[in-house]
Amino acid sequence: MVALAAGGVLFVESQVSVDGGAQALAGVNLPPGATLASITAVDARGNPLALTRRGASITPVHPLAPGTPIRVQATVQYAAPASWVFGASKTVAATIITPQATVVSPAVQTVPSGQAVLVSFDTPVARTAVTSGGIQTTAVHTHGVAAIHVPHAATNGTAQIAAVPRAWEILPAAVQVAWFAPAAKTQVLGSPNSVAPITPYTPLVLTYSRPIAQVPGALHPHLTPHVAGRWHAINAHAVAFTPSGSGFAPDSHVTATLPAGTELAGAPTRQITWSVAQPSPLRAQQLLAELGYLPVAFTESTPVASTQQAQVEAVFAPPSGRYTWRWASTPQLLRTTWTTNPAVAVRGALMAFEDQHGMNTDGTLGPRTWQSLIQATLAHQRNTFGYTFVTVNKNLPQRLSLWHNGKVLMTPLVNTGIAAAPTASGVYPVFLREKSGTMSGTNPDGTKYHDPGIPWISYFHGGDALHGFIRGSYGYPQSLGCVEMPYATAGAVWPWTPLGTLVDVE
Repeated sequence: MVALAAGGVLFVESQVSVDGGAQALAGVNLPPGATLASITAVDARGNPLALTRRGASITPVHPLAPGTPIRVQATVQYAAPASWVFGASKTVAATIITPQATVVSPAVQTVPSGQAVLVSFDTPVARTAVTSGGIQTTAVHTHGVAAIHVPHAATNGTAQIAAVPRAWEILPAAVQVAWFAPAAKTQVLGSPNSVAPITPYTPLVLTYSRPIAQVPGALHPHLTPHVAGRWHAINAHAVAFTPSGSGFAPDSHVTATLPAGTELAGAPTRQITWSVAQPSPLRAQQLLAELGYLPVAFTESTPVASTQQAQVEAVFAPPSGRYTWRWASTPQLLRTTWTTNPAVAVRGALMAFEDQHGMNTDGTLGPRTWQSLIQATLAHQRNTFGYTFVTVNKNLPQRLSLWHNGKVLMTPLVNTGIAAAPTASGVYPVFLREKSGTMSGTNPDGTKYHDPGIPWISYFHGGDALHGFIRGSYGYPQSLGCVEMPYATAGAVWPWTPLGTLVDVE
């Protein structure tokens, strides 16, 4: 203590200090006769922070994360006569840790019907975000609260809780709380909610109403179908399955069978099923182009990494990019098809891909097809045949044009359907091929026909097909819808028209 009698005034020195503020980042304790000249703050790297000052307290302009160390420095000035005793100024500094809040209520609660779900914290919080029942509720608590009620709480459920002691802080990662109604059997909650689709790499979480150490088999639920990955405990009440490898098959269903003696919360069943999201067909188009099954090539603006997970994730969020024609001589009719009806071109390409990979050639995107597309992409297994486009011109003289990999290979005369049974106009992929087969049907006059031994058949639309047939001449309508050629010509065309080949009848 220092005392100075001057005109009856007594000065008593007290300690100048910088402390964390009740609502602010920091505040300066000023002794009698002192004023705050300046106050600054820097982060751990020495970068200055933008501050708002109110009196002797400061608040950051930009949000800070809880637990962030901030170095605060303040300069205090003394006016005469106090400065005679304490000096003209004094600088003090302190490291302030932005405060954190921790949930202290049980992570798993048993809540009787009609009672609120309560979440408590180890320190009063000023801002909270609670996600429950698919709804996020945020709130600012001006005077701070030590506990909150979970809104939209069902009889059984989970909520994600994030909270901070200061309104200007960044909300941290949420923590989960779960609650169950009293029940005889051990109750289990599945997360994510089984109503919303998951992705192939979404972790599946099972939360038990009892500690997993007390539940036989809690760490080994059975998944159908089998998926590479592992179950592991994430806390005393919950286990998670993390998929690996190719993950869950896109556009499929995954079912977990719970251990004996347990049941799905609120439902008398031991099974919970999740739906895996449907991928974007756009990605299939991109992959088919990259693998050489389309007349266009696709170049990604930002290449997708050549990893299983990156390629799987891309089927749900296709990259941007551009398509370019692979051959300058691409027929105009094929260019028009790609522009106006790309779906038929993609279906044909998909059938060609399925054919080369020994799959059912239905031209549809199912779980197995998606997985095969991804594996082929990772292994760089490109189309080994090339690309064929067939044009059938019904104008006289009628001709077929067979174009393959940028070249017209042949333009033979053909016969199309007569007026009573015309060949269907349009663009169609070849869906069935036979070296020799029997063709049966009804003639325009109602009589039946049954022709065995028809050679080199490529069906492209219903009963319409490219095939060999003996006629006295060719180049004008004579068939009942098919595109007829001499045997030798049909035999030459047939190897170039595998499944998925587009046939354009004009």
